Amino acid sequence: MFHFIKITLIFGSIIMVLAFSGEFLLQQRYMWTHEAPGDEIELQDGTVLHANKEGLPDGPIIVFENGSGMTSSSWDKVTRKLHDDATVITYDRAGYGWSGAAKAKRTPENIVNELNELLIRLDVDRPVILVGHSLGGMYARLFAEKYPERVEQLVLIDARPETFSQQTDAIFKSADVNPLRTGSPSKEVLSLMKASGLVRLMQDKVLTGIPEEYRPEVLNVDYRKKFFYAKEEELDYLYEMNESLNSQKFDIPVHIFAHTEKSKLQEIGLSAEQELMIEQAWQQGQEKLKELSSQSVFRLVPKAGHIIQQDNPKFLVRELQAILMEKQ
Repeated sequence: MFHFIKITLIFGSIIMVLAFSGEFLLQQRYMWTHEAPGDEIELQDGTVLHANKEGLPDGPIIVFENGSGMTSSSWDKVTRKLHDDATVITYDRAGYGWSGAAKAKRTPENIVNELNELLIRLDVDRPVILVGHSLGGMYARLFAEKYPERVEQLVLIDARPETFSQQTDAIFKSADVNPLRTGSPSKEVLSLMKASGLVRLMQDKVLTGIPEEYRPEVLNVDYRKKFFYAKEEELDYLYEMNESLNSQKFDIPVHIFAHTEKSKLQEIGLSAEQELMIEQAWQQGQEKLKELSSQSVFRLVPKAGHIIQQDNPKFLVRELQAILMEKQ
């Protein structure tokens, strides 16, 4: 009996080693055969950020800030259509995508300071149009508040409202869903799943909503230990950021774009009624964002869920081009 158990444990250990080795080799092969687009910029503290600066060299400058768990490639369908109209800058926050692991804690203040240093190192010496999606919309607002001389217009793409947590945490918790994780396992579990190859094997379930064309990069570049830890740590500071955004006012144009397709929250365990309550709270928050400026403009984006830049990129391209035309 003990001999059988010993054999089983040895065999299981061999299988685990092979699984971990196989996942590592697949990931490394992708990294060896695919170069990071754009540039690697080293900040003063040693953090290396991946950034793309493309388009019209002397044109107006548009900077894109990604949502939680998303990288610079999430904007590709929009940015590639703007190269004739503007200088376009996308980047991966520390821990994300092609960027290195974060050296400093993922506090909102550190994140906006890193963006400012990145822009300095990219020789951005004029005010920019700052575009932020979801959580990135909150960072964009903080950046515009701390560095007002750097931002001439704000564009918020289904940006997370600072009131959303207060309105919805109880609803999520009543469905036994962590409002900060929304059904996602912990960083430790995700890191183990990725290292063992389980994420690759279960990608149709784990990567639900991510288009096929992006999955190789997500599996081999994005989904690494540094990513899971950075993403979770960012969310740990969400409530602090909610408070810091209260009563914010700007004297620049603020363009607000909100989704129209219903969120699929029943897939993570909410009832239809709870899903509706969450959706209503989000849309109320989008409407409230109009109070950020007397020059606010609000748009509902047709045929688009939360990731508007991928669901209806043509709409965003037209709107951003219109903003650029108004500047002339």
